[in-house]
Amino acid sequence: LMVQVFSGVKNGEFSTVYEPVCKLEDRSVVKVAAHLCWKHETLGIIHNSVYFPIIEANGYLIQLEKLLWRDVAKELNDRKRSGLRTVPVVLAVSKIFLMSTDVTRYINDLVAEFDLTPHDFEISLPTDVYMTCHAEASETERRLRKNGYRVSIHGYGGDDASDGSVEGLLRMARGLLRNGVTSFLPTTMTVAMPILETALSAIRAARQRTREEAFDGAEIL
Repeated sequence: LMVQVFSGVKNGEFSTVYEPVCKLEDRSVVKVAAHLCWKHETLGIIHNSVYFPIIEANGYLIQLEKLLWRDVAKELNDRKRSGLRTVPVVLAVSKIFLMSTDVTRYINDLVAEFDLTPHDFEISLPTDVYMTCHAEASETERRLRKNGYRVSIHGYGGDDASDGSVEGLLRMARGLLRNGVTSFLPTTMTVAMPILETALSAIRAARQRTREEAFDGAEIL
């Protein structure tokens, strides 16, 4: 498989795709999440779940993440130079990338090289790093915020992850709070609008109670 990955990178089979994030009120796009897409010359689209575990284990995922980030920075620069509208781009950081790279320095270098600003990006850190390497994750978040970047959390997969129900969303919120997570970019899930509205109302109503339970300042939206 790694031979195919190397060949795919060399042949330009990897590209960047953008998933829009919209406001519920008017469905306007407020930001986009950048993802890698591998379109094999004979096999077609290969899902990330097929090769990500392998390239994460051997470290090659770092190179693909850097490829993705540079491609995003270049496209943002091209759009701005052409006078086109841009929205913030969410860049997800893998655990191995965070533990091996100075994330703040790397994104700052891209911002300087492509004449961008921190407001052009939102950096999404992996939840499992907060649970296993809390000091490193917290320091990375602190430095990113100090440099003007918005930071969110992705990849929550605990036993209390949501199943799309009201109780599931509440269970996920409680689990996030227990693990010290104060902001969260949810992974893709299908939730009916009435269920989402009910869950959000319940979560907002529970804020005072969570503060009394020593989760002062934590908010789940």
